[in-house]
Amino acid sequence: MKYIVFLAVLTAAVFLTVATQVGGIIYLVSWIIYLLVRKRMAKRYWRIATRYAIFIGLYLITIFLVMPPIAKKYGRVPLPFTETHHVKPLTIWTALLNRNYVRPELRTITYAVGDEMNKKYPGTVVNYMDANFPFRNGYPLLPHISHNDGRKLDVAFLYTDKTTGRQSNDNPSPIGYGGSEPPHKGEPDRPSICAPQHWQYSFMYGWMPLSDHLEFDRARTQAMINAFINQQGINTLYLEPHLKKRLRLKSKKIRLHACYSVRHDDHVHVQL
Repeated sequence: MKYIVFLAVLTAAVFLTVATQVGGIIYLVSWIIYLLVRKRMAKRYWRIATRYAIFIGLYLITIFLVMPPIAKKYGRVPLPFTETHHVKPLTIWTALLNRNYVRPELRTITYAVGDEMNKKYPGTVVNYMDANFPFRNGYPLLPHISHNDGRKLDVAFLYTDKTTGRQSNDNPSPIGYGGSEPPHKGEPDRPSICAPQHWQYSFMYGWMPLSDHLEFDRARTQAMINAFINQQGINTLYLEPHLKKRLRLKSKKIRLHACYSVRHDDHVHVQL
């Protein structure tokens, strides 16, 4: 039984390390603290509640108070948990899992785009998706292959409500990924070229539960992408060719990503 518990703890630590970068260490520390205090609790449900409470408490203290100043020394800062400069995470889990760290200049640029978009389209919020972990260049942010240096950020498209016709800050996908805007007839169709030979290219497409009350907002999405393009610090954007054509984007900063990546018609990838 002790070996099973040890294996379970080790597996959880590995999973949390992969998912959050620091969660595994916090979990092991919380387990040690739990072992020191559990004998004081006679009832099993109190021991279980205490074990989870210790981990959650330590985890929240670490990500809110400990990690930001340490990450800053390594050249990374967190994007906000709540709306700031009209920028927020599409899902709070992005921030809670520490996938919201970028270089300071990229955060400044994102805030500038959020302010610009809200000025042009009042009420608009720029929803960010996966960015980078807080520490160490080269540490993988799975399942991405390039979000490992603080220079990359995925940004969600913008939509309108089909019923009211009003602009919305919601997204058809609960996590942003998977709510793709597929090619129309006559547009370049890179997904059909890449997907047959690369299973991951359209992995998120077709099975993610999507809301059906939203439609792609071409005008605001075009304006948002152009706002990033016009920022001097932005060097590269990844977007599917059919959306580049549909949105009439001409910038040389928009480049073609490889087939071993994933499709970019549910978000735009921006990087320094």
